[in-house]
Amino acid sequence: MRRLGATLGWLGLGRDVDGNLTLGVHSGIPAIDRFREAQVEGYSHNGIAACFLGNKAENERLLTGEVLEAIAGICAGRRMFHPEDPVPMNKQVMESEQYQVMVARIKETSRTLREFLSRYYLPFYSMRYQGHMNWDVTLPAIIGYFTTMLLNPNNVASQVSPATTMLEYIVGRDLCYMIGFSRDPEPWSHLTCDGTVANMESVWSTRELKFFAVAVRDAIADADSLERKPFPYADPEVQDALRAAADIRFTAPDGSAFCMLDERVDAWFLLNLDCDSILSFPRRIAEHRKGNTAGDKDVPSLERRVWTCLLENYALSVRGFYPLCIRLAADSVQMPAVIVPSSKHYSWPKSTAILGLGCQSGPDRQGMLNVFVDANGRMDMAQLRQTLEACRRNRMPVLQVVAVIGSTMEGAVDPLREIIALREELRHGGDGPFMDFNIHADAAWGGYLLSAIRRPYGLTDEPSAELFDTDGVLLSDHTIEQLQAVRHCDSVTIDPHKWGYAPYPAGSLNYRNGLVTNLVTFGAPYNGNDRGGSGPAFSIGESGIEGSKPGAAAAGVYLSHSILRPDRTGYGQLMQGALFNAKVFFLHLLRIAHEFDVKGTGQFRPYVLGAGKQFHAPEFWADFWRSPLIGQFMARSISDAAFVAEIAKPEQYPLIRALGPDQSTLAYAFNLRGNRDPGVANHLNARIFEYLYPHKWTEPLSIESFDMFVTMTTFRLGDYGEDYVCDFARGLDVDFEPRRDTEINCLRSVVMDPWMINTLEGAEDFIGSTLIPALLKAAEKAALCELHS
Repeated sequence: MRRLGATLGWLGLGRDVDGNLTLGVHSGIPAIDRFREAQVEGYSHNGIAACFLGNKAENERLLTGEVLEAIAGICAGRRMFHPEDPVPMNKQVMESEQYQVMVARIKETSRTLREFLSRYYLPFYSMRYQGHMNWDVTLPAIIGYFTTMLLNPNNVASQVSPATTMLEYIVGRDLCYMIGFSRDPEPWSHLTCDGTVANMESVWSTRELKFFAVAVRDAIADADSLERKPFPYADPEVQDALRAAADIRFTAPDGSAFCMLDERVDAWFLLNLDCDSILSFPRRIAEHRKGNTAGDKDVPSLERRVWTCLLENYALSVRGFYPLCIRLAADSVQMPAVIVPSSKHYSWPKSTAILGLGCQSGPDRQGMLNVFVDANGRMDMAQLRQTLEACRRNRMPVLQVVAVIGSTMEGAVDPLREIIALREELRHGGDGPFMDFNIHADAAWGGYLLSAIRRPYGLTDEPSAELFDTDGVLLSDHTIEQLQAVRHCDSVTIDPHKWGYAPYPAGSLNYRNGLVTNLVTFGAPYNGNDRGGSGPAFSIGESGIEGSKPGAAAAGVYLSHSILRPDRTGYGQLMQGALFNAKVFFLHLLRIAHEFDVKGTGQFRPYVLGAGKQFHAPEFWADFWRSPLIGQFMARSISDAAFVAEIAKPEQYPLIRALGPDQSTLAYAFNLRGNRDPGVANHLNARIFEYLYPHKWTEPLSIESFDMFVTMTTFRLGDYGEDYVCDFARGLDVDFEPRRDTEINCLRSVVMDPWMINTLEGAEDFIGSTLIPALLKAAEKAALCELHS
């Protein structure tokens, strides 16, 4: 079983004279960045219109034509492959009764399936769907997926997916460069079925990484004491290299020098070494054996063999947890933990549970440490500092701290830049021993927001110091700062099948230092090699959790990225449209609350996260309410359509770019006039949700009866802490008592639609004319039921 990753080092991404990409020995790969010079800056309704089927299937002819072309091409290819071969179907077979019966069955069951789907499908494509993180997918993604699906490649190995393995590699590089990762060390990315598996792999790889430092120390110790026990790896040069490595002076995170066999190098010390240092150990050992000649042509060969020795004999994945638990206990070190914010996705407790760390916090259960969020839904930095200091005092190593870049329920972006600064501070020790941990950005939802600020780039361009352009972007300074810091994380989850508008399944895990994949690689002999027996195959599926996976997913993302580049000129335009619509939605909810509070009109008072005074500085709100345009909108002295047309002008962006949540997910709730009981408010919002989302799956859905679709979530005190839940309750004007009350129900709208203010008629406020009345109608109906219950 091969344990060393085969996807790095020998693969060189280049470009041929025709502008196509080259990958190792492969050439003529259609360039994913071929149109980067032809994009037009600025939000373009007409250009984006060609990229989706459309609310009323306006691009049916385009999609149908491309699908038929794909089928014709596949069929022609089959006919051309060894035309002399016999065929199992001839005219006689096709005219037989058995054949005709089977054809009739296929047509009948296909029709039945279409009818069944039509009864139970949800209109994700519609402007009225403002519910889950689900919307229309791009036509290029559909065409790429459909075309490749007919070939059914399996991206577990290049032998069964030669084309789509290359496409996945290129898509991965594209995502790494959208993030802005440096090219030294070389980054790595691969597609996963979803963000859950990507997050899980990030914990697994980080656990293997941190314990790899222990593996290196133990291997050096064994090599240094060969007279007492035999060395487990039959390669004299590797033995000599590891024996000599006892003299290497490595550098700790605090800048101090150490040798692996120093007395102070215990389990705590090793588990707090930094990512890049740990991954450089095999290279350092090989260079030291060769006399520190980094350019020696024999160094890569020895380095590879050192990796193999360590992975096959000393890594945690080989030895198991038990001997290492004994080792930790001997050094008075506790089992490691992962720190997450209370806005975490549910994949995080899954991940720590599956990996045996435990998924709950408590006196005897500390595998996943939960840090409450502040009133804005962002990780509370004061509590994070306290948690990390407690871990250091108690000698509990921290594998990783997770920062959520676009939380699924709150629409919040964690203070990543501050988390990175705190790690840097702890690396230097301060009042205690140095401490290090990996930082993972869970940007499964918000990762494509990077495209809104990313300058255009090519995959083979020289790295640029100017990665981002934030001019005119509808994001707050806070969100922009965190997005710019993502490139400093050790790993990043981004889901193309969310805000990348790609078909399922298409998540991704992106590593800043691609060498970490060596720690999670498990090869198989039958996957073979494609280098004439001289080395392992170029295979993506050997690294990570998954095995078989559809090459069609890579093709779908590849084609979508080819047409809509993940920068300001492509996907960034989609982000801008969705962000603008979310801010218009927010303004409408704010106007209802304003009329309720100031004018005393209306039966319902909404509160939406982001409207609280703590979300922005007082001067922001002062400037906002002083704006004549906002005043006209609040007083309804300007039509909604005219307001939207005016607020959409770039000169108005400074007024609204920081307005609302950190991205385009709106968390809001309604309360009845005069009600102070949080229980009544909870029931009201639960009923609104019932009227605005199908629940009865035992009978065909009548989606035409729904004027709008939203979802609901619940903020629980035990998960979120008092700051967030109590502040949200205050916004609703209910008497929330933490010793009595435990949760607040909240409606949620994920705005992914870029169309709602762009129609053939020009600027039209579909939100104000259609969605808000539908929302209030459901609230009125819910209120009547609540009053009579």
